[in-house]
Amino acid sequence: MTIIRNLKRSTFLLALLGAIPLCAQSPYSFDLKIHGGVTGGSLHTDLADNKTFGFGVEGRYSLGGTKALTAELSYDAFGSRWRDVPPPSATIYALPAGGAPVTTWNGGPLVLTNANSMDLRKESVQGFSLRGGYTDALPWIQGLTWKAGLSLDTYKVISEFTGTLIPSDANGNAFDDGSGKDYYEGWAISKSKVKVGLGAYVGVGMPLNEDLRIEFNLRSVATGHSNYHPFTYTGKPASMEDKSRQSVVFEIALALKL
Repeated sequence: MTIIRNLKRSTFLLALLGAIPLCAQSPYSFDLKIHGGVTGGSLHTDLADNKTFGFGVEGRYSLGGTKALTAELSYDAFGSRWRDVPPPSATIYALPAGGAPVTTWNGGPLVLTNANSMDLRKESVQGFSLRGGYTDALPWIQGLTWKAGLSLDTYKVISEFTGTLIPSDANGNAFDDGSGKDYYEGWAISKSKVKVGLGAYVGVGMPLNEDLRIEFNLRSVATGHSNYHPFTYTGKPASMEDKSRQSVVFEIALALKL
């Protein structure tokens, strides 16, 4: 009986040891990624900055050899700064008490000067991106891989507006509507909105060692943008405009195998 029990134990141990290589050959693998880059297009203009930074986790499912499906969930934050917005046109409007909009004063067109008027704005973007794609080796360059795919971007856009506009004549005399009160248009507004959209990416990667890889990716990202139109610029009631944006990001990422 002792011999039979030892034989059973040996058989179980051999089966367990034989299963270890199968576990090591799992088709799944995971990377921790840190990435940074520069933005272009409308995103650069709206944020008055061109930097981005983020981190994420990427999972891979091997299709055999160098081919694999990839999925990455990443958090992205885009740099932003306050910017002074000039009037969109040379025509400046004022609204006299009980009257219609006017564009002239003291025999000349109304103007805005830096001494008494400002229009400051800041837009911040941050949130999550879920990327899914395909990767394979570059056949003509040993060690390099390529990847491409689509992304579902969910970014929170925070838009801040503050300004004071005082129309005046060419000599700096402030417009007077005859009411006995100082005439100006001022505002302080903060607005946040979550924007969901589709993007795409393409890139190449290169191993630095067994556990570390560097990637260079070109992405298109979907964001939103809010624009405030004061009466002074348009001669119409002040309004807020919301737009969708599609911008470009060049990204460098380091991937650490988990």
